[in-house]
Amino acid sequence: SLKVDPNGTLPTSPTKTRSLVWNYFKKSIPAMAVCDLCGKDICTVGNNTSGMIKHLNCMHPEIGFKDMLLQEKLVKAAKKELERQEYQSQPPPVSYPKSSPAWKYFTQSELDRELSICNLCSAEISCVKRNTSGMLKHLLRWHPDTEIVMNKKQECNQCQRKFFFKNTLIKHLK
Repeated sequence: SLKVDPNGTLPTSPTKTRSLVWNYFKKSIPAMAVCDLCGKDICTVGNNTSGMIKHLNCMHPEIGFKDMLLQEKLVKAAKKELERQEYQSQPPPVSYPKSSPAWKYFTQSELDRELSICNLCSAEISCVKRNTSGMLKHLLRWHPDTEIVMNKKQECNQCQRKFFFKNTLIKHLK
């Protein structure tokens, strides 16, 4: 069942309606939406909004929906950049627990906390939120003779592929 916002203007459905396009459409039946401007039914199978966007751009160019989407995209990009800058400006954790064996071969960049520098070749590798999988892949590809790569501990008993971590092996087996 559809719900109406407190002002009685915009529909809110049980599913998320994040797209701007929902300002011009109401869900009619599970896979359909009705244009508020002309009453045309548009297919929304899988909550797909592309048909509604095309309808607004072709049939109602006067509302400038394409420009609205572009503006929204620019605002989201600016917000994301602000969040990134805010994160970068925060002091680094006093002592971050570096439990991954990959840190033996990498040093955190002093200029960008989301980068690590390979101690062997000085390559810059992304380590957003301290994720070390990129560092391990780098070692595997460019430094196969390192101790960490040569001594991978977890081996699949079905295909003999070796893994750095038990959790990765478990995912592989599923």
